[in-house]
Amino acid sequence: SDSESESESQDSAGGGGDVPAASSAWRSVPPMSWSIGHVGGWVQTQGPRLAVYYPLFARQKVDGKVLLELDEGRLEKIGVVNFRDRRQLFERAQKLLNDTKKGSVALDTVVKPPSADGEDGGAQEGEEIIHFVTIAPYTSTAAGKLSFGKGEQMLLLEKVTLDWFKMRSGGGRVGLVPSNYIAPIAGPAHGGTALDMAAAPPPIEQMQKSPYDGRTMVCIASFSGAEPKLTLQIAEQVTVLGQKNEHWLQVRTEAGKVGLAPTNYLKLVETAPDGAEVWLRAIAAFQGSGRKLSLIKGETMKLVHRVNDNWFDVRKEDGSHGLVPSNYVEEYVPRPVLFRATAAYAGAPGKLKLTYGEEMTLIKRKTADWYEVVKANGE
Repeated sequence: SDSESESESQDSAGGGGDVPAASSAWRSVPPMSWSIGHVGGWVQTQGPRLAVYYPLFARQKVDGKVLLELDEGRLEKIGVVNFRDRRQLFERAQKLLNDTKKGSVALDTVVKPPSADGEDGGAQEGEEIIHFVTIAPYTSTAAGKLSFGKGEQMLLLEKVTLDWFKMRSGGGRVGLVPSNYIAPIAGPAHGGTALDMAAAPPPIEQMQKSPYDGRTMVCIASFSGAEPKLTLQIAEQVTVLGQKNEHWLQVRTEAGKVGLAPTNYLKLVETAPDGAEVWLRAIAAFQGSGRKLSLIKGETMKLVHRVNDNWFDVRKEDGSHGLVPSNYVEEYVPRPVLFRATAAYAGAPGKLKLTYGEEMTLIKRKTADWYEVVKANGE
């Protein structure tokens, strides 16, 4: 946890060994020329939370030149295992480097003293905002991600990616939160600076309920969209989550992507009544490609659903699944295939006992050696 990492970092920082005395003369020396002691003087002005890392810096011989070249990976190797502390040290060292390149070192990197209650007193100059508020409700669809309502306050633990932050809610729940659903708490009341969220996508609007919520729909034509609109392929199935307006539905694809889809590109998946199966037979050969299946005249297939007037989604007996042109197939009722036992069979668990000459109807072929059948008595 964050508190455990903090404890581990500060315990390791306080280890023994000869440490050069920190020098307050760092203000009058160019950072590139700082000694280890000068670095110590600078670190100790960064607030009590970061000052404890000076012994680690000293033992790793971090002078001014090394300090200005530090990145978060090197800081972690040095022993700064707490994410928040590592980020603050990196950002302040970068500020120091930028000021050095400009030819003047700003002395306002010295942070304010801690508040009377011993805490850091909120976000400080150059410190990353870690307190956020949710700007829209979000319902998690995967383990490890938090669901929340609008207006909840959360604590940042780690920026896992640009789009997902690891957060702790006010109720103590820890998990991933989409970064475009939260805003930093900043301003005079918190003494901090706003976190730059420009790289994150815009917040998704709160959706209204639709008549199709929870229903499965199929895309009747391919559609190319830009976020938050989805790109969909013909015959692709989606689940409806809500609607933005009468023209746009919020949907989730079978791959788990959530976004907007145009209502005139979708239709409800049609199912046969009472679970009845509809079989089709090819009346002519057809050469397909991609999602479109090739057909051999006379071959049979099961209808999955009618995508539109021109294309059917089907599954062939060999298991292949795709689209076929509606004018190349016709509905047909398969004739029952009858078998007669040519010898008696004693049966076994899951296998029927047979009497010589008894008849049965084929349901389907299970393997090369076994059929699934139904006998006249219903077995």
